[in-house]
Amino acid sequence: MSIFALLGALTTAMLCAFGLLYPDFLTRQGAFGLRIESPIAMSEMRATYGAMCAIAVAVIVSQSETVAMVLGIAWFGSLLGRLLSVMVDKSWSTHVAASAAADFVMFLFLVPLA
Repeated sequence: MSIFALLGALTTAMLCAFGLLYPDFLTRQGAFGLRIESPIAMSEMRATYGAMCAIAVAVIVSQSETVAMVLGIAWFGSLLGRLLSVMVDKSWSTHVAASAAADFVMFLFLVPLA
């Protein structure tokens, strides 16, 4: 497995573990403009972060290029979701632009294009 894929998986695991364990901190800080208004919303946030964290850990443990590609494709799905939201929800902001760029970089780290 490439060093880029490993770095992508480690970064994903750390970021998503934080979101999984401390989603209220992310919303309290207001950095993402999120509000958790119900236990179900908190559950959805933890589920999303938990899924990405689990795939990242699977990459680290298995050292599998195939599993790394699955994680990369998940990041690409995140990018597509952001772009759809910009078009449909008019959610454009510098945060969305930075997050979309990060999604694309993680995709490139995890999915070999050659």
